[in-house]
Amino acid sequence: MISVFGDPRPFVNTKAVWEESALEMMPLAVPLIYAYDASQSVRRVRAHRLMVEHLVATLQACLAAGVPLQRMKYGGCYQWRPKRTAAQLSLHTWGIAVDLEPAENLLGEPWADDGRRLHPAIIDTFKKRGWFWGGEFEKTLDPQHFQWATGV
Repeated sequence: MISVFGDPRPFVNTKAVWEESALEMMPLAVPLIYAYDASQSVRRVRAHRLMVEHLVATLQACLAAGVPLQRMKYGGCYQWRPKRTAAQLSLHTWGIAVDLEPAENLLGEPWADDGRRLHPAIIDTFKKRGWFWGGEFEKTLDPQHFQWATGV
């Protein structure tokens, strides 16, 4: 992963340098609801430059697959932070992971097709496009989470 996406760890004191070199913003054709304030729309996403276009296409493909906009709340992609379950950087730090519907799909809870949690077409679309789904993690389930790589 580091050989493809780079290593942000040397930039811990100069995060802006990492962000400038590794990340890009890309607009969304259809704005998404911001998961932490439903009155706000997300009109662009920030992700690693090597996969931001793929992320945008995958999000739009979910809508094209019939996912209602109200079931596609965007929790974010890039965020410099450690994993919630380990003492290492999260793949969000690389800008190669995304969270959707975080309030409805809590860390550690199994996913269920109950009409409230992550829409099944989101899961299918992301997986068909090469993403790994946190709802299938072996240790701690994370059904809101999709990532483009499997580890550091």
